[in-house]
Amino acid sequence: MFYIGSNVVNWPYGALRGVKDGHHIAGHTWSHKMMTTLTNQEVLAELYYTQKAIKHVTGITPKHWRPALGDLDDRVRWIATQLNLTAIIWNLDTFDWAANVQAGVTNETVDKLYQDFIAMGTNGTFKESGNIVLSHEINNQTMDFFMKHYPAIKKAYSHVMDVATCMNITTPYVETSVTFPTFDQAVGTSSSSGSSASGASGASGAGASTTPGASSVKAASAGNSIVLNGPLFIAALFGLLVLV
Repeated sequence: MFYIGSNVVNWPYGALRGVKDGHHIAGHTWSHKMMTTLTNQEVLAELYYTQKAIKHVTGITPKHWRPALGDLDDRVRWIATQLNLTAIIWNLDTFDWAANVQAGVTNETVDKLYQDFIAMGTNGTFKESGNIVLSHEINNQTMDFFMKHYPAIKKAYSHVMDVATCMNITTPYVETSVTFPTFDQAVGTSSSSGSSASGASGASGAGASTTPGASSVKAASAGNSIVLNGPLFIAALFGLLVLV
């Protein structure tokens, strides 16, 4: 899950719930601004204070983030690396946030996009690589879109897991006591790392518990951010209370 820093401060129990439910926790800037339009100092502040807020509330410090609206360039990326942050970007967008808000985007538009993404799970599109699908947990409407299509997603793809596990990131936080399994460990094919799964996104589903100090694999669940593999599919509901 990708959390806006100011929302973590205002609604700390949402972030705590994300950790408790086993999601891979990451940042989504402090105030959802276009990062490439900001000064170096402002970019640093957006990232730094988000990390600090998440650490203060949950006890873990994320090493991953998502820029608002995907707005990213080499300057912003370099500043993020100074905070040990790696950006996660999607390649498929449900446009769920824009339904009945942005001209030309209707409920039917979003449903069709979901259906297209589901079809990719069986037609070989992602046989060798993964995708990142951007979805949101803004309101009941965006959640209803996902929940309506979730059964078909599960049928089309083999595995549901968090992004850390998908990418073999066993230590997604600064605190190395919190560990996640490798992809192979999560799907039960090997006791060692080395999965070739590519692509990444938010966090939840069949992955590791993110309770500090835990390293066991959780059972699959319908969470706020999911990664579905097998051909690899990643559907990310980017952050509780994300504002787009």
